[in-house]
Amino acid sequence: MFSILYDIISWGIYMNKERFNILIKNLIPAVLSTASIYFISLVDGIIIGKGANTIALGGINLAIPFVVSITAVNLMISVGGATISSVCLGKNDKEGVDSCFQNTFVLIILFGIITVLMGTVFIDFFIKILNVDAIHLIYTKQYIFWWAIFGIFLSLYTFLMVFGRIYQFQNLVAIANIIGMILNIFLDYVLVFPLKKGVAGSAFASGFSTFIMFIILLSPFIKEKIIYVLFHIRINVKLIIEIIYRGLPIAIIQFKNSVLIFCMNYVLLKYIGNIAVDAFAIVSFIITFVMAIFNGASSGLQPLFGKACGENNNDDLKYYYRAGNIFNISGSVFLILIYLFFGKYICMAFGGTNETLSYAYSYLWKFSLGLIFAGCNFMLSAFLYSTKQSKKAIIINIINSFILNSIIIITLPIFFGKNIIIYSYCIYELIALIVGYFIKRINI
Repeated sequence: MFSILYDIISWGIYMNKERFNILIKNLIPAVLSTASIYFISLVDGIIIGKGANTIALGGINLAIPFVVSITAVNLMISVGGATISSVCLGKNDKEGVDSCFQNTFVLIILFGIITVLMGTVFIDFFIKILNVDAIHLIYTKQYIFWWAIFGIFLSLYTFLMVFGRIYQFQNLVAIANIIGMILNIFLDYVLVFPLKKGVAGSAFASGFSTFIMFIILLSPFIKEKIIYVLFHIRINVKLIIEIIYRGLPIAIIQFKNSVLIFCMNYVLLKYIGNIAVDAFAIVSFIITFVMAIFNGASSGLQPLFGKACGENNNDDLKYYYRAGNIFNISGSVFLILIYLFFGKYICMAFGGTNETLSYAYSYLWKFSLGLIFAGCNFMLSAFLYSTKQSKKAIIINIINSFILNSIIIITLPIFFGKNIIIYSYCIYELIALIVGYFIKRINI
């Protein structure tokens, strides 16, 4: 940790310009790509808050665990395949890369179909699981339904986005996401304000924008004839199992957001009431966007970790891991200061009553303290699952995503009262980081 702080102060990461250029080439497009995806959700929240009401915003927030869970599985499949492909690239194994591409595609198509069925045919079942109350029911149901309609394209888009980095299409990935972001903002405004379609319109805008991004990303795969390998798919069950295994750590850490939001909604509703849930909806939209930046940084470095691992280049591994932590730590500190001094105005962009906004601002900067440790946890996970240490990554992410967060968030207010709730995120991320570094150093 002290060496990381030294590099931040001295800008030691910049000293190796060749590595630094490779770092920037992979890091910036990945961050822009992932951030633009989640910026769409952020804009959804702002427009719904202004165009409908904060109850509708709360309804979307209750749907977020479903949305994030679907996204997590898509990333699990795509990143799992890409991780194996990166190692194959490091070994110049073209046949291995093609096989990963084929089998990942099969998995992603199947899950896209499942997503559509989950959000349409079986929607009532998942509404019950999410424990949606009567006040928010109609909004949550509308959002899940219209979002899930585009499930196949969401899956295919994630697949092409992740493999686009493997095939060096990083810039196009970033461009596609920016175009999708602009289109989503435009459609959001038109459907929510002039056409008065509310939550359903907002979800449709997100889904349709994803479809357009998929079309854009498909073009280089056709042009470079990469897509042609899908004409001769050879199912490899052993490889499919390995793809899931390699991608499982990132899925688990993505599920963390679902568990986090679910548990926070539960304790806020229990100890404070509906106004706290609506206020936290604003906070969760903002914080989820920041987590997307961390996720983008770790995803951008994943091919570099995998390639360096395949080449047995420990110097590159250490360099890129340290650089990723520097990016996440410095970025989180900067954002905490922004939220502390300007959080009130950021929350006002979502609309709502003065009481709701007062709760939201108070929650925002306190909750964001956990970002410092969360960024390091994201990078640690990416490093481990990209360097053939998936077992460690899975153990760490299960502890972080399902055990620590739920136990700490639910039990802390029992012993310390309701005021501790908003600090529980910071507490469990810190404990998870300590546990993670301990597991990283031991042999499993």
